Amino acid sequence: YFAVKKAVAGALDDAVDGQPATVRRFFERRISADYVESVRWQDLEVTKENNQIVGTISWERRMPLVYNVSLVLDFEVTEAR
Repeated sequence: YFAVKKAVAGALDDAVDGQPATVRRFFERRISADYVESVRWQDLEVTKENNQIVGTISWERRMPLVYNVSLVLDFEVTEAR
């Protein structure tokens, strides 16, 4: 979670033009450098709200516990610049 949050914030800071494609490219570089495998760069949504560039990404992690019982964790990160 914290690695993804850091990657989204860093990508928004690095992309000075604020274009969604640029933000996603910087995000892709950061998650590959940190070996983050739980999200993909295509999952990042970049929008403009109230003169701010907002990056949002959400994902789910399933972990099997016993037999047919699994633990499901939902994550969501939202950062703005």
